[in-house]
Amino acid sequence: MGVPGLWDILRPAGQQRSLTQLAVVDGFERNPAGRRGLRIGIDASIWFFHATYGREGENPELRTLFFRCARLMSRPFLPLFVFDGPRRPKLKRKKKVSGKDHWMISGMQEIIEAFGFEWRMAPGEAEAELAYLNRVGVIDAIITDDVDTFLFGATMIIRNPGKMLTGNSAHPVRNTAGKDDGEHTYTYSAADILSHEDIALSQGGLILIALLRGGDYDPTGLPNCGPNVAHALARCGFGDTLLDAARTLARARLPAFLAGWRAELRAELRTNARGLLNSKKARLAQALPESFPDVDVLLLYTHPETSERSGRAPSAVDYLWAREPDLGKLAALCERKFEWGVRELIVKRFRTVIWAPAVLRILRRAVLDADEAGPSTPRRRRPRDEGATGTPSKMIARHFSSQKLNDDYDDSDDDDEHRLIVKIHAKRAHASNDGVPEYRLEIAPTQLVRLTEAGVQGVRQLPGKPAGDSDFDDDDGDDDDEFDDDDDVGGGRKKKKGGPKKPPPVPNSHLRVWMPVSMVARAEPALVAAYEGRCAQKDRDKEERAARRAAKTAGAKEKAQPVVRRGAAKNARAEAEEEEEEEELSAEEDFSDVFGLVKGASGTSRAKAAPKRGVGVAKGTKARAMAPVSEEQEEEEEEEPIPAKPAKSKSKSKPNSKPKPKAKPAPSKAADGALDAQLHPNPPKPGEKLRPPSPPPPPPKRSTLLDVLNAQPAWRPSPPEAPAPASGRVLAAPAPFPLYLSDSDDAAAARRRGPAKTGAQQRPRASGSDSTCPGPRKSPRRDRAHVSPTHAKPLLAAQARDAAARSAARAGAASSSSSSSSSSDEEEDTRSRPASPSPMR
Repeated sequence: MGVPGLWDILRPAGQQRSLTQLAVVDGFERNPAGRRGLRIGIDASIWFFHATYGREGENPELRTLFFRCARLMSRPFLPLFVFDGPRRPKLKRKKKVSGKDHWMISGMQEIIEAFGFEWRMAPGEAEAELAYLNRVGVIDAIITDDVDTFLFGATMIIRNPGKMLTGNSAHPVRNTAGKDDGEHTYTYSAADILSHEDIALSQGGLILIALLRGGDYDPTGLPNCGPNVAHALARCGFGDTLLDAARTLARARLPAFLAGWRAELRAELRTNARGLLNSKKARLAQALPESFPDVDVLLLYTHPETSERSGRAPSAVDYLWAREPDLGKLAALCERKFEWGVRELIVKRFRTVIWAPAVLRILRRAVLDADEAGPSTPRRRRPRDEGATGTPSKMIARHFSSQKLNDDYDDSDDDDEHRLIVKIHAKRAHASNDGVPEYRLEIAPTQLVRLTEAGVQGVRQLPGKPAGDSDFDDDDGDDDDEFDDDDDVGGGRKKKKGGPKKPPPVPNSHLRVWMPVSMVARAEPALVAAYEGRCAQKDRDKEERAARRAAKTAGAKEKAQPVVRRGAAKNARAEAEEEEEEEELSAEEDFSDVFGLVKGASGTSRAKAAPKRGVGVAKGTKARAMAPVSEEQEEEEEEEPIPAKPAKSKSKSKPNSKPKPKAKPAPSKAADGALDAQLHPNPPKPGEKLRPPSPPPPPPKRSTLLDVLNAQPAWRPSPPEAPAPASGRVLAAPAPFPLYLSDSDDAAAARRRGPAKTGAQQRPRASGSDSTCPGPRKSPRRDRAHVSPTHAKPLLAAQARDAAARSAARAGAASSSSSSSSSSDEEEDTRSRPASPSPMR
């Protein structure tokens, strides 16, 4: 039907829209006519043509029309169905048109009235009547797939979204998610078609294209004239002049006008003076007949049979769309017309097909009542229970059923059982409706079930199970027009094929549907406020939890950072100490025993070899064992003994703790007397306290072996032993340097202490024998484990005494010896010392 190729020409001007967005935004929210919906006109003859494809069940054509009306009711559309009238053209597409009414008109009108829609019988063709109603503002748009409506002067067309149409199947409309959900279509307006730079067609240009290409009244058209040539000639303005002449000139004067009009048309085809043709069409100009165009066909487009010509022009007040769906009438209609017209099956089918559209109509009616009432002085009313809010039951019973309910039914607003909208559960913006926000409502259909059951007369009985059970499945009939059998009505989910079927739900059980936010907010503001309050509280709680988690994470990071710094500093100090130890070991290796250092200090770290505090080492001083200790410091340490640490209880003592070191052995009286005579030549008088000498300055930190060697003066031989005093004590001057490396530590310590208290004879020391002076021992690193903590204090004390004695001996020898003797002594000492490698080596 229509003009071939014209939809392809107009396609660039189409706008992709969702049916829900179109109805809600352009209809309910903008409210152009004050009816809270988009007023649309529908050509019933096109629906009759589509209904003939129904093949299922009893009365398949009416069944298809029923489900298409239910689908139309699921959006805030206000339909006006227009039927062809008796004065429509007698010939169409070279076929004779019957003057009788279509056999589906009566059944279709009954379905339309049950759904609360409007219908109208046109004087002539329904297409022309719809174009006139659209032009005068009775309806806002026309839902059709016939482009001839634009030829009659329509201003807005919503192309039929049916998938069975050839144009729609070749050019499917997809949503923002890239899916063909059947919810989107194209809308075309006359203003967009005229203003589009690639189209630029007016009503006269559209009529000229229909005359050149062929239409319903003359399917032949001009032979060999394609759509591009027809479009170019229409843009040249030949269609506008033709339409103006047809409207202003009488029929008798049209042949004269058409003669000159054809001459201009032939000239344009030969010369392409306006440059809109892709090439010159001289052959087509010669083939243009003198009878083109047919005047009768032209007048059918320019002067159609409508209510305007008959003198019965309708106005906007003639159609108020005040009627609502009658659930009782719908149930009675299904009982009479369809095989599933049994009480139980009707309620089951209405749950998936009717309840969601009925809720949308109830919301619209509630908003309409509020608009009609207008602002009023608030009255003192009884507070309503917030837990069971909903649309008033009295309004539902008054507008959505003409049946009288039983006397035991109480439609009081305070009855929680009859609340329609129980709660709002969620909110979404789905791609199927181009992001129109929707609420997920929980519906209590108790009242809807009662209104439906009131219309069932019980004419049919529930059969056991028909053969094949095909008529009782929810997927029978036209899949494009039926709803899915699911409690989530309006959710857009498709029924899964195959698998076990769910048991039928209880008729009065709650179900959930999606409804536009704008409608719910105006109909149930208290319910929306409660839901938004819950959502806001959830958002605040979520932000608080996120803030607490962030604070906790930040605190954990702050606590972890100092630990890392302390660990890094500790590692750095440990590395520095290890490097220092390596440097000391490289300088001290193989020369500790040779140069008189403490055995065991070489090859170990200074921190480990240093004695404990109070034994010649101050707190915080490292490696004092390498520095010589003066006699005054030794005497001060003997006069002020180290206070013993309090012993820990056995219960707190560690099982594997090391034993405490033994007390330092007391030196012999003879050795003490000799040292006193040398260190104090003028002893103090009786009763006078001995003044300790000032302590020497501490050695420089980080002293190496070379620093110690450079600080010590050249070695000189010890003076001859002094005669023993009268008291019988023998002054024994210790050797200034350990020349006999074969002696053990115990023997050297015993020799320094003198004869033991037990009177045991000491082994005589061999002197002057080279056989008793072996070469240097191996590196003292290997003997590191032989020095125990117990021997640390005696060794340190002995080292201090040896250093003091050597100092005194050097001082006496320097005053008595001459330069010649000192040089010979040095040569003799050099010859007597064992050979050793250079320290720098």
